[in-house]
Order: sequence, then structure tokens, then C-alpha cells
Amino acid sequence: MGFHIREGQRVELRYSSVEPEAVRIAIRNLAGDLGKVLPGVETILREQKPGEAFGAAGAEAAVIVIGTIAGQDSRVPGNDDQAETLEKVAAEPDDADCSRRQCGTEKDNAGRPGNAPWDAGGSGDAVWPGNAPGDAGRPGDAVWPGNAPGDIGWFIDRSLMTDETGTLRKEAFQLKVQDGTLYIAGTDRRGTVYGIYTFCEWMGVSPWYFFADVPVRKKKELALEEGYCLTDWPSVEYRGIFINDEEELEAWVKKFMGEPTIGVKTYERIFELLLRLKANYIWPAMHVNSFNLTPENGALADRMGIVVGTSHCDMLMRSNNREWKPWIRKKGYTDAVYDYSIEGRNREILKEYWRESVEQNRDFEVCYTLGMRGIHDSGFETKHLEGSTEEEIRDAKIRLLGKIIADQREILRDTLGRETMMTFIPYKEVLELYDNGLEIPEDMTLVWANDNYGYIRRYPSEKEKGRKGGNGIYYHNSYWSPPSMSYVFLCSIPLA
Repeated sequence: MGFHIREGQRVELRYSSVEPEAVRIAIRNLAGDLGKVLPGVETILREQKPGEAFGAAGAEAAVIVIGTIAGQDSRVPGNDDQAETLEKVAAEPDDADCSRRQCGTEKDNAGRPGNAPWDAGGSGDAVWPGNAPGDAGRPGDAVWPGNAPGDIGWFIDRSLMTDETGTLRKEAFQLKVQDGTLYIAGTDRRGTVYGIYTFCEWMGVSPWYFFADVPVRKKKELALEEGYCLTDWPSVEYRGIFINDEEELEAWVKKFMGEPTIGVKTYERIFELLLRLKANYIWPAMHVNSFNLTPENGALADRMGIVVGTSHCDMLMRSNNREWKPWIRKKGYTDAVYDYSIEGRNREILKEYWRESVEQNRDFEVCYTLGMRGIHDSGFETKHLEGSTEEEIRDAKIRLLGKIIADQREILRDTLGRETMMTFIPYKEVLELYDNGLEIPEDMTLVWANDNYGYIRRYPSEKEKGRKGGNGIYYHNSYWSPPSMSYVFLCSIPLA
């Protein structure tokens, strides 16, 4: 029997009314991609309420059933997430045609949805905040009952999506053909999204269709044999990019995106690209604007399933270069200094600054950077520390940074009331403090950075490899600085 879609055919995309919005967005993009690849196809989005069975699709319709297995990451959309039960999606015209890279499967058959690399690719500063162990959610019933007795769990092979303990893997997905229907299932919202975009890429829509104008390969038919099954999951828990030195990107945004700076419209495209590349993490732009100052930025990232963090010099989701001075002016704190060595009122002002950022982002899936450096990638400011020798001053800085991290963790505990992801980045002068005795709590991820010329300054020791919080890498594709130091580490233009 197998799964077939032909030019001009009707296709039903079936999903539950309780699917997270990230999945719904990907479903709508799948509908658009089907129209690009198969001209004249009529795509129907068919939403089902929990417990409600679908009727027959009809002999002429192809059916794709999409569902998220219940786990810690599944989210119920709010009242603003309205979707019509039956919706026709207009195909986007695209006359371009080209050959595409074929991805193999576990059976190594060319032309099927494959095991695309779990990397973010592209330009910018690559950020992998580690392989920290994470709970993949409890094995449980699928989020919604499907188009037959039972649920999507009746049609997928759960054993392929679990680890050695029987726990569902984070962000795992499975594509399976049974009785002529294609089932796309994920263990959490991002897993389902990755399954959808894996199918989109196999059809002929590159993740770079927008930013690199990669043409769509049009086809007359898509087919997968009966019993086809592909399962995959990431080996690195968080994978993403840092949009830095972004002045040229902002100029492009002004010209082509209709925004005065990098904003919601641009981030929507960036987040989609990341998800299509199977990434899940971003450090947003911090030279030209502040991500926080447009609250919709964070809300959009959370709706789409992107985890937002900040770089080595921006603590607790603040972007100091564009936030600190406007914030103290608004508050009337004209004498405030970004220096934690100044005790009393100044220190309390800094806590207030950080606390308000945590409050703004408390409902989102974010990663908090802890520690302290100067504003905009300058050194750790400690003008009020005392010491007669370099060693005494270094030890005083170590004690102060330990105090800062303890106070920041207290802010997170008091504001969130739950555990959250935290990173510490021993960048530049901070690495010396860490190597000379600064103690970082075990539940924080250590993110190791490279120097100005592309070399990782230090890798984790055997003891550090066993940390509960795990380890990660912050690697620059290029370094923008004065001419003697500017350096391109990786060529971003493939020979092919």
C-alpha cells in the first residue's frame, strides 16, 4: 500500500487541538511546503478535540497524522491560540527547480527522510551549552486519540524512542507508514517539530529556502513504502547560534524585512531556520538592540520552541550594552555603577536590575547565564576590592564572583520557585579566576570558549566531565576586532 501524495491530490494533516503552538506553526509550514513541492495540492488542516475520532479521509486523500507524546515539554495552547477545525491552505507559488542533497535513512536508502546532522550550521558564533542530562518526560499516553481506537502510540514504535531505562528521549521523533498513512510523532514539542521539518526537507524544501534562496525541487509524486520507519534524536542537548557583530544583519533587515532593527519579523524567520536545522537555542543580537526591550521577542521564541540565553557578559537574560543605562535613567539611579564590589545600595540596585529581567522571562523556556563581567564584553569591574598584591586581588575577585553567583541563584529561586537551566562561561579573565579556585555549583553547565584565533582555551577535566550540569562549547566562527586580531576561523562558503 504505502504512503503516496500526487500532484493535485487532497492531503489531510491531522492533529490534536491540544498540540503545543510550536507544533501548530510547523504544521502550517508543512502545509505551505506541500504546496511548493506538489503544485495544485489541496492541503486540509484537520483539528480534533481530545476523545473525538476522525472520520474516513476518502480514497483520494493522503493522510499525515501528527502527534506529540505526553511529556514534560508538552504545552497546552492558550485562548489566543485559535485554529479552525477545517482550513484550506493556499500553496505558495515557487517556479524554481533544482537538485537537492539526498539524506539516507537507517536502511541507507537514498531519497527518504534521513538522519540530518544535529547542528545549527550557518554563520555566527556557534553555541552548544552542553550535554547536560535531562528528563525526557515520563512514558505516557499520546497527547491525543488518533483516527482509530487508541492514540498515536498505537502506530509508532515507542521502544525506538526510549533510552536504556525505558524513558522517552528528549526531542526524539519518528516517521512511520502504516496502512497507507504517514505518522509523525515526537516525544515532546520540539521532537514533533523536528519530525515535521525532516519530512519537509526530504520533500525538497531546504532549511535555507529563505535566507539563502535555495530553490524548491518540485515533484509530481511523493512516496514511502508500507512499514517505513525512521527514528532519530539529538546527541547534544542544546544546539544553537549567537547573533553577534550583527550590524550588517541589521542593515539587511532594514532593507528587506521592513523593520527598523532586528525584531519579531526577523526572529520568526531565524527561529524557523534553527528548527529546520534541528537547533533549539539562541543568544540573540546584543550590539544593535536588546532582546528584552521588545517583550514579544521572548514570547515568540517560547511559542516556537526556541530556548533563549545570553552571552558571557550578559547575566540573567539582561543585555547590558542596550539595557543598563536606559534602565538606571528610567529608575532615577543616576549614581549606580555596574560594579558589585560596591556594597550597600549599589549592590541592591544590581539585584533589582537582574530580578526584573527574571520576572519578565519567568514563563518562558530560557537559560540563565550567571557570573559577571563588565558592560559590553569588558573585564570584570572590581574597583572597590582591596589587596596589596596581584594574588590578593585575584583571590578577592574569586570571593566576590562566588558571592555574585550565590546572590543570582537566590534571585532565581525566589522569583521562579523551580529549577531552571543555568550556565557559567569562563571567558577571558574569568577563566583565570575559575582555574584558581572559583567554585561553581554542580547543577550549572560550564561552557568553554575559544581564544581570539579559534583555539579552545581549555577542555573539561575528567572530574568536570562528570558534573551534573554537564559541559558545552562556545565557539566563534569569526572574531571581529581591531585589524591585528580580526580572524575568520571557518569558511562559511562550501566548495560545492
